[in-house]
Amino acid sequence: MVVATVVFTLIYGAYCSYLLSVYLVRRGKMRGICSTRIPNHFGAATGLGIIFLAWSGLSLLWTPAPASAVAYYLSYIVQILISYMLCKLYPIRDVFRNVFKGTAYAAAISTLLAIVLTGYSGGRLGQELAVFSAIATSACLGILAVLYLRLIRDIRKSIALLFVLSMLLALYLTFGKTEIIALAVAGVVYVLYSSGSWRRRSILISRMLLGMALALIVLFPKIAEYQSGGGGAAPETLTGRTVLWALTYKQIASGPFIRGFGLLAFRLIGPSPFPGIDRVEQAHNEFLQVWFNFGLVGVVLVFGSYFALAYASVRALKQRGGIAGIIALCAVVWCLVKGITEGIPAFCILPIPWLLLFDCLVSTERAGEGKDFARTGFSAGAP
Repeated sequence: MVVATVVFTLIYGAYCSYLLSVYLVRRGKMRGICSTRIPNHFGAATGLGIIFLAWSGLSLLWTPAPASAVAYYLSYIVQILISYMLCKLYPIRDVFRNVFKGTAYAAAISTLLAIVLTGYSGGRLGQELAVFSAIATSACLGILAVLYLRLIRDIRKSIALLFVLSMLLALYLTFGKTEIIALAVAGVVYVLYSSGSWRRRSILISRMLLGMALALIVLFPKIAEYQSGGGGAAPETLTGRTVLWALTYKQIASGPFIRGFGLLAFRLIGPSPFPGIDRVEQAHNEFLQVWFNFGLVGVVLVFGSYFALAYASVRALKQRGGIAGIIALCAVVWCLVKGITEGIPAFCILPIPWLLLFDCLVSTERAGEGKDFARTGFSAGAP
């Protein structure tokens, strides 16, 4: 794992070095041969995210997994630098167009490959390799990206429909309950905050209700099997999550709950209520996961950055009614809902590189750089 992280860090570092060299050229005497950089802006969410990054770096001093933690941390820093350099080099709207286009295509291809190549056991795609949650997450992110590309008219309707159908099939086969619910809640937020007449909103609400009804019909056999405890599931404890939460809170309360145990600490010293499993990767709750690893300080910084981004998104929607605010708000809502029963071993569900990009998109929109964003789309020149 450490070797793989180091390799990816070197790859990220090479790309970051390329971006830095382009940036230095643009600022130097040769800037005349390059297009003029459109200024981007950052908000409070970015500041809180950077402070959290510094705090997580400080936790390397007391983490029980220093080697793996340092490798993860260095890789994460390089990813953040790449996001920052993209914001310094190009108009953020161009960056998002290309980033989301890559996300949509990657999600469509990866979900199809998962359906073809990943084993189907225990009633779930990817159950044998324990990658069903990753497949479901990839599908949800792909759907969000396709929605964004359709809003800016940068993807054909037929291609978008094909992508969404493949990702919905992956969600059905993986039966990612948390991801499906989070996607539905994000869809409700999109409908509530979408621009247009009440007639258009009524049509969207009708389509959403029809889609939810069809989803319940299709998922009913899997839901019934889950409620009956099929496949070893224990619905009364959310497949063991409530027991894990209780044990995690008990360990937090008896430990350094202000500063936490350190980056990647949970997967090494965290509790495990599952028979035959010595440890689990994460606490299956982002609040407890962040609290365990980074203490109350980390909780304040992580969720403070989430709500700062949500607040800025709502303000951007009220001020200009563009799509930047709504797409960022849907992403935050999806992460918050997913965080109720899921988490990741390191850092937070909404990665700081993505937090920085979303915050830059919303803050730039509010600053007036994108006042014609919803009508005119994007300019050329992104990487």
